[in-house]
Amino acid sequence: MAAQTGRSISRYVRAWGGTAAVAYDLSGDATSVGILGVDFESQDIKVLNSEVTGAMLGRPTFSLGPINSILTTGAAGIGTFDKQAILQGTLQTMLVAWGMREAPTYGSIAFMGQFHLKSLMGLDTDVTHSLSASYSPTTPAGLNYVKAWGNVVHPLAAETAANTGTTNVVDGGAATTAGGYLVYVLTSLNAGTVAISIDDSADGSSYSALSGATSGALAAVGAGLVQLGTTATVRRYIRWQAAFAGGATAATFAIGFVRG
Repeated sequence: MAAQTGRSISRYVRAWGGTAAVAYDLSGDATSVGILGVDFESQDIKVLNSEVTGAMLGRPTFSLGPINSILTTGAAGIGTFDKQAILQGTLQTMLVAWGMREAPTYGSIAFMGQFHLKSLMGLDTDVTHSLSASYSPTTPAGLNYVKAWGNVVHPLAAETAANTGTTNVVDGGAATTAGGYLVYVLTSLNAGTVAISIDDSADGSSYSALSGATSGALAAVGAGLVQLGTTATVRRYIRWQAAFAGGATAATFAIGFVRG
């Protein structure tokens, strides 16, 4: 399946994220998502015999948010306040996805990266009390890529077995040789461990594991970002994969991938 075509509206936006030990779906509470961007600052350069001043692009700054949500709270951290309050100042892995004429699905546009949750602000309106979560623009330390836009490989949903299908896949148009990175968000796991990963294929029929594109065995909820080498080959088609072990039979997760 190629990336979706059509138009998107706010009802088809989803926001998933967390840390290595916490994961959440903000979609049921969030009312809007602010600016999502990749900005390259330039540095003026002029050598002795230059007639004009040139410029060199530096590392990009990724920007996210704010994410505004209806203010809710509840037992076991189920409300937006509970989800975000304990994470102030921490580095969070975020995956924001857009569906076209429907909720995000395989191939949907996605923005992803890691951001510090800078502040939480309460907003009072005529209708609701809202919580605005602001994230610090960041130049990701250790990230070898300058892109934050990619595709959903698996929308947030439950799975109970490994993936043997060849229909819900993402068509990249052609193989690439510049690596990439995956973002995963695991919001529930019933037991044991699960390894979330990506397979790739040259023909959309025969798949094998994409080397290095795996979360490793996860024993609890969490979110993370995994990089491939910057010269790694990613074949044209990619799909999600999950390996259950130790009695695990169900996991709810989302995956996004950015090609280098």
